[in-house]
Amino acid sequence: MPVARKGPPPMPAKVRALRGGASNQPGRRGYEPVPPEGELVDPAWMTERARVVWHEIAPALVHMGYVYGCDTSMVVAFCEAEAERRRLAALVAASTPLLQGARGEQRDRAELVRNPMMMMFVHVTQTVARLAGELGLSPRGRTELRFLAQPPTDARESLLSG
Repeated sequence: MPVARKGPPPMPAKVRALRGGASNQPGRRGYEPVPPEGELVDPAWMTERARVVWHEIAPALVHMGYVYGCDTSMVVAFCEAEAERRRLAALVAASTPLLQGARGEQRDRAELVRNPMMMMFVHVTQTVARLAGELGLSPRGRTELRFLAQPPTDARESLLSG
């Protein structure tokens, strides 16, 4: 299980350099790789349900310029999770939040238990929300990534961007 980071997410090197101060000293935070240019192409191995989601979001991702060809697996993970969320949402809607089930020592006595599909739905919804934030598909995610889409506005910024 991954350990949560403390504090705000790390600031990209270009933003740190623009802000100035001690945080822009070379080598303070290490090397920040630049992804290679490449098109986002849907892989043949993706499920059909996920491909539907891909065709809904891929044009927006390409337009925003946040993802590259090397991000394909992350986008597929989002698409698969969203497709599963949609499937589970339909199952949960057709079911009830509580089910008759055996629980505890007295297995012969049926009692109400939480619907396992509801818990699966909650889990996959959390996964979708986390991946959407990573890809800039949520308002907060776009706010955190907005610096990528803004063109340089002064000489200092243009030096850093190219």
